[in-house]
Amino acid sequence: MDDLLSSMGFTGYERAVIKTLSSVESSGATAIVKRSRVPQGRIYGILEVLRQKGVIEVIPTSPKRYRIDDLRAALVRHVRQREEALASSMSAIRSLRTPSRDIAPDTKSHSVRMMTGREEHIAATSGLADAAKDDLSQVAPLFVGSFASRSSLLAAAERGVRVRVIVGTVTDKNRARIDECLRCGISVRVLREPQLLSMVLRDREEFLLGVQDHRKDEERLTLRGQNPGILKMLSDTFERDWKRSREIRTVRALRT
Repeated sequence: MDDLLSSMGFTGYERAVIKTLSSVESSGATAIVKRSRVPQGRIYGILEVLRQKGVIEVIPTSPKRYRIDDLRAALVRHVRQREEALASSMSAIRSLRTPSRDIAPDTKSHSVRMMTGREEHIAATSGLADAAKDDLSQVAPLFVGSFASRSSLLAAAERGVRVRVIVGTVTDKNRARIDECLRCGISVRVLREPQLLSMVLRDREEFLLGVQDHRKDEERLTLRGQNPGILKMLSDTFERDWKRSREIRTVRALRT
């Protein structure tokens, strides 16, 4: 179950609460804290997020209790909510007009900004892939992603963008995705490096840099920006690691 919940974008704490509530008829916040080991200071925030996502129900007792009546139905409800939100966002994007070029740029904006959360990271990764014109370079230690990020990566390759990906290892979780990339002409290499940085570089103009330790169950923390110094450092790092990595030439090589 943990793999499924992770692939759907739930954080470690959210997964812990879902697994706890799916194993009992209902529970209060204090009991959930004890069973899930979610910090007391975070539990009500996590419960509210899961309620908004349509996963859990709140029983209006005093104190409140929480339950997941049907886990499968709850997850289907959550997926449908995300699909509706995505459809709404796509509609809004299509209605956008290109701003006039005589509008002065915002000189106060920062060249680097921080994002938290897995879904935000995936959305940003998809955004860079969608905007890529010539080159897209990605270092993905796990290379699991989502349907949206996978589609954006493949679409970039179909547009003629040179796409290169370095993964930390080939597993049952990412094998199908690597297979798909190879079939679309995307170059994929493996670098078994425990300190591998998670990054995406678009046309050497914009970057994403994951700064959390992917080996631990930490909340996703990502830097996004266009700072020239950071871009050069990350570009140099990618090219160095690309030369050190092992190329996967065929789908059959995934099974060796």
